Amino acid sequence: MRNKPKNLHLMEILHPRMPFNSQQEKIFTDAKKGFDGECAADNQMDAFLDNCIIINDLCLQANRFCQIDKLIIAPSTIYLLEIKNYGGTFIYDNKQFFNRKMEERDNPFLQLERTEQQLRMFTKTFDLPLYSRILTMNAAFQLHGSTVEMPLIPYGQLESFVRFVANDRRSLTSSHYELARYLRESHQTQNRYEQLMPFDFPELKQGVFCSKCEAEMSLVSRRSFLCEACGSLITKRQVVQKSLEELRILGISQRAGGRLIREWTGNQMNLRGIERSLQFLNKNDHSNLL
Repeated sequence: MRNKPKNLHLMEILHPRMPFNSQQEKIFTDAKKGFDGECAADNQMDAFLDNCIIINDLCLQANRFCQIDKLIIAPSTIYLLEIKNYGGTFIYDNKQFFNRKMEERDNPFLQLERTEQQLRMFTKTFDLPLYSRILTMNAAFQLHGSTVEMPLIPYGQLESFVRFVANDRRSLTSSHYELARYLRESHQTQNRYEQLMPFDFPELKQGVFCSKCEAEMSLVSRRSFLCEACGSLITKRQVVQKSLEELRILGISQRAGGRLIREWTGNQMNLRGIERSLQFLNKNDHSNLL
């Protein structure tokens, strides 16, 4: 199961509660599209690669920090995949990467090259070739200026790539598992280059917001909140649990008592009911949310 990046989770909490400027909106949209593309790749690959070791979101630090979207250790090869969810037309010209408006974007092929250099420092003692590719997860993606030599797997070729990897029916050995263990032990849990979106907690809008469409939800019965925009329902207890998780992501979970949760959810629930929910969550091993 791929974990949602902390900054994306944070932005999802903030988006219905504060105005985003155009740059923040773009960062948020790109982060959502990127994560959706990674999850789509997992769904279309992982179940079919039962003879491989798969490591998602591997962060390594050698000469520089690098993050690998998907690493597949197959019996004969190590596959390094950078997953992109680009949509529309892009241009590759003179080692530069542009969108159709000729606005320069970060060059994913240069990023892949740098990531491969870092990964080789961790795999050089293991006798397996390294195969690195950009995997695009949007069928509408087009790249003008591409050549057959470029390290690119278009979405239309994903199925054949998965079949190719799955057809390696040799067995994994202790050396493969040793490599996987070494990489997992080398994983950096903190990305010091990740910049979290700033916010002013007292200025955030209070209320209960729908996880599907971000519309504000209203208390419609003794037990439930309703989103009139999309029809989603959520129980009061789920609202309390969701609020605890949101406050934890915001970094203020130490203060997350009943009164703060009541304010955070727009004063729609009574304090006694919130405290009963907190007691239930504590009893049922949800203390990690407090």
